[in-house]
Amino acid sequence: MGATRAPKIVRRRTEATPVEFCASKKRAVFANSGRALAETLGLFYTDKDRRSGKNKRLGASPKRSHTMQIYVSKFGQRYGPYTVKELRAAVLSNLFQPEHFASGDNGRTWLPISEVRGLGSIAYTVESDAEGGSLLVIRYRGRVVAEDVASCAEEVADALATMPSGFRLLVDLTGLESMDVACAPRLEKIMQLCNAKGVSAVVRVVPDKRRDIGLQIMSYFHYGPDVRIFTCTNLEEATATLARMTHDPAGAVVPVDAQDE
Repeated sequence: MGATRAPKIVRRRTEATPVEFCASKKRAVFANSGRALAETLGLFYTDKDRRSGKNKRLGASPKRSHTMQIYVSKFGQRYGPYTVKELRAAVLSNLFQPEHFASGDNGRTWLPISEVRGLGSIAYTVESDAEGGSLLVIRYRGRVVAEDVASCAEEVADALATMPSGFRLLVDLTGLESMDVACAPRLEKIMQLCNAKGVSAVVRVVPDKRRDIGLQIMSYFHYGPDVRIFTCTNLEEATATLARMTHDPAGAVVPVDAQDE
C-alpha cells in the first residue's frame, strides 16, 4: 500500500472586525479591514505606525480636515457630527474628555479623541480681549507636559502682539491635574513675555495649593516690582477681583497673597 497522503488544510480568511475595544487600557485596536480603513483615511495613529516608532499624529490632509465629520461615543451615547474645530471646542469646554472615543468614518473605527488629527493640544487655551478689557487668559487642563507649555508660549507671544501695555493676565488652573517639572523654563518664558509687554496684574486660580507648581516663586524673579499678583481659590473669586480692578485701576485692591500674610 502507498503512503497515506495527509489531508490538505485550507486556511480561510476570516471576516474582518472593524474595532476591538481593550477595556483595561481604554483604547481601540484595529483589526484587519478596520486597520486598512483607518490607514486609508489617515485619521489616527495605527498599530503599524506605533511599531515603526513614528511619533506623530496621522490624519486627513489640512485641506479636508476642517470638513471632516467626526462622531463621538460617550458612555454608549453617540454625538455629532462635528468638525475638528467644533470637537476641539467641545473638549475644551469639558463636554467630552480626551479618553472618549471618536470616529471619522461613520462609526466603522473608533480611537480616543486625543488621537484625532488636527485637534492640537487640549492641555491649554490662550484667549485675549485686547479691545474690551485688555485681558489675556491662559487655562491649563489635564496632564500638561513641556511641549504643551512650549506651544502655549508661542500662542501667548502672538496674542501679546495686539495687547496694550497695562493689560491683565488671568491664569486658570482649575482643570489642571498635573504639570511636568520640565515645564518650568517654558512658564518662565511666558512670564518674561508678559512682563516685557507691560502686564499690570496677574490673577491666578489655584483651587489646590499643591497645583501652584512654583508659580509664586517664579513670579518674584520674572515679574517687575509693580506687577500685582493675586491668587484665588476659584474662578468666581478671580472674576470678582478682575471686576474690582476695572473700577479701581489705581490699585486699591489688596492682593490675595498679601491678605494671607
